[in-house]
Amino acid sequence: MKGLDVAFSAVSLAWCRARYAEGWRVLVQNLWTGGYAGNDGLRAVARNNLANAKGAGLRIAGYANASPPDWWPIDVQMREIRRNAGDMWPHLEHVSIDVEIPGVTLARTLELADAIIAAGQRADILYTARWFWTGHMSNSKDARWRRFKLWNADYDGDPDIDFGSAPYGPWMMADVVGEQYQGTTQLAGAAVDLNTFSETFITEQEDEMDIAALTAYLYDIQKKLNDPTRGPLSAEQQAFYERFQGLFALAHQDMLKAPSKGQRDGLSAAVGHPHPAATVEGVTLEQVRDEIDAASLKASR
Repeated sequence: MKGLDVAFSAVSLAWCRARYAEGWRVLVQNLWTGGYAGNDGLRAVARNNLANAKGAGLRIAGYANASPPDWWPIDVQMREIRRNAGDMWPHLEHVSIDVEIPGVTLARTLELADAIIAAGQRADILYTARWFWTGHMSNSKDARWRRFKLWNADYDGDPDIDFGSAPYGPWMMADVVGEQYQGTTQLAGAAVDLNTFSETFITEQEDEMDIAALTAYLYDIQKKLNDPTRGPLSAEQQAFYERFQGLFALAHQDMLKAPSKGQRDGLSAAVGHPHPAATVEGVTLEQVRDEIDAASLKASR
């Protein structure tokens, strides 16, 4: 799974949609550098980057640097992490712990992870690199580090996950969920890092949208397209149709039965987590799907 991580660059909705079209599926936003250096820069872009990425159908997560024990108290760190994420905090799928500041300790890393979990987010992935782990962490093999899965930075330019060729710490290949294979890269005007993630990097969350409501919403659009006497599409429906015409041109029952997370997020963003007025009372979801399918076939004749 192709993923990008970003810190200080601002990425627009159009930029995120273009990356999605290229096959990128995850955007991870830096939420805390470990201190106040650069924090204003993160504050200026983080929330909007996450909203734009989610709106484009990308799955979103955050990462925060663990800092040495004599730096800012954990409550100060959490306040800034939450502020930087803004109202996108509950929409994140996890917050990775970044371990790459000399002087950071296991105890401080665990403290930050526990605080993030207490604030309602997953914090079970650790980002670091072999050069840092062997050079600043004494290649610690303390089993307590295995509380975290590993997101490994290895700038070999190869989009694979090949930790087994240069292991470190207590982790085994089965613990590795991602590789950052290329550092700061200019991608259509934004500075990002390039990653390959396993499917387990982001765990499927509970559906955020009512698939039955979405199906009814699609059904209403299709009927209006086929029968002008039903009235024109609303501005929201027209925008939705223009963006997702493929749903109407193709047989899409299977997508509606088991949409991917990216599809759910993209569709949700397009219609604002649909709660359309066009509900179908007394009709089963399967019947509605059959009606959409029949309407699609009719339109294609």
